[in-house]
Amino acid sequence: MKILIADDEQHIRNGLKMSLDYKKLKIDEILTAEDGAEAMEICRNEHPEIILTDIRMPGVDGLELAEKATHMYGAKKVLIMSGYSEFSYAQSAIRLGAVDYLLKPIRLGELEKTLANIVAEISSEDKKEELVYSSILKNMIAGRPADEDIRRKIAEKYEITGEAFLIIVKPVKDYAVLQPKNIKTEMLKAAESMKEAGFYLLMRDQESLILLWNAGDCLRRSEYKTLIKRALCSAFLTDCKWFAAVSMTGGMHELHRMYEQALKALDWHLLREKDRIIFYEDISAAAKSRTSSFSWTYIKEQISRLNMEDIRQMIAASFDELRKNQCTRRKEVQEFCITFKNLLLDVLKEKGVEIEGVMQKNEELFRSQLDYDVLSGYENWLKDCCYLILKDVLDTSGKQHSAVRKAIVYINKFYGQNITLAQIAADVQKSPNYFCYIFKKDTGMSFNEYLNYIRISKAKELLKTSDCMVYEIAEQVGYHDYTYFTKVFKKNCGCSPSEYRDNTDKS
Repeated sequence: MKILIADDEQHIRNGLKMSLDYKKLKIDEILTAEDGAEAMEICRNEHPEIILTDIRMPGVDGLELAEKATHMYGAKKVLIMSGYSEFSYAQSAIRLGAVDYLLKPIRLGELEKTLANIVAEISSEDKKEELVYSSILKNMIAGRPADEDIRRKIAEKYEITGEAFLIIVKPVKDYAVLQPKNIKTEMLKAAESMKEAGFYLLMRDQESLILLWNAGDCLRRSEYKTLIKRALCSAFLTDCKWFAAVSMTGGMHELHRMYEQALKALDWHLLREKDRIIFYEDISAAAKSRTSSFSWTYIKEQISRLNMEDIRQMIAASFDELRKNQCTRRKEVQEFCITFKNLLLDVLKEKGVEIEGVMQKNEELFRSQLDYDVLSGYENWLKDCCYLILKDVLDTSGKQHSAVRKAIVYINKFYGQNITLAQIAADVQKSPNYFCYIFKKDTGMSFNEYLNYIRISKAKELLKTSDCMVYEIAEQVGYHDYTYFTKVFKKNCGCSPSEYRDNTDKS
């Protein structure tokens, strides 16, 4: 909040500026003017919310300043300073909208109390105004038009002089990826910081922010994409996953159309995971959907083998098909994942496996909300889901090969040591080739995949519970090459070890 102190006597200006604790009053900036003309220019450029002015000044007096500042430059409250002989002037000031007047000489205690009341009143009025604007904007975005006068006021509030872009920004929901706990607060701060670049926060909900950007001359310069990308990438968090969608241009009466365009562009992040910002004009006219074209009979045949590698390949091929056919309908992807998982359970049931225990053991996974913003999130969820189901079936069925069981016990106990395939195969008295075959057949994973899975799991526990340096943890879980450890960890977890620890600490 800004205050302007206007008085033609320098010692009064300086005294009022230096004698109060404006920070305590929640006033961030103190401006001063030595006459009415300078005060008017400051109001035109800086738009102070509060004006503390002498009633008599050369050129433009306090009454004229009060009238023009409140009606033309957005001043919220004007406080007039006057002497006893100027009482009639003070009465005129109140009629013009000045909040109050103070008799000279000014008593600082009285001034401080009056300013505190003014700040509280402005804050209350601002909140009420924001609620009104928010309600109107929600209606406009939902397709319920507002009259021209209201649209004009909103355009003035957000300094929209012509055409504008509507932008939706939201944090990415992805499987097994932790976002910073304070991400919503930080994104709001980022949005507020973009005002200088002409970006204004229209609305916010539980998940996303809706911004408006005044296009200005950028339409003629054809630079808007670069400017929007630069502004968003410099303002928003770099330690979290976020993405944005940008509409075509339009006026305030076209907010509904612009919002629908941004939503459609937002859906395309399901496919274009690497693009943080997608423009509506760049997406296809209509997304395709081919989930119904999958041969569930063929998929069931592959699942019936109960070989995890075959199932993983089938899942990967299915998602490659979804990407190829540009499926952006999240609901259909969710239905595909649930159908695939249920088909696996049906196959197990047909084979006489008691699946109730499997279901109960993995209840948290099955009951988790299957709602991600990228296809890889659904793909990884389905792979993990199928792996856990088959792993539990193998663990409870007692059919796992004794050599594989012995190898798994050894790996879980000595994962921090230098373990090789040749060594393990010799210990269980099998040839390396045959051991690889039975290990993958029984676990659905290759020997190295399982070894990395155990080591990374242990590393995640240490990152959560210990204060050891990351390179020390790498050594403890069996990785003597820190670069390779980081590469494997990121492949399995979607983030670096340091990022995983930071996110865990914040949550």
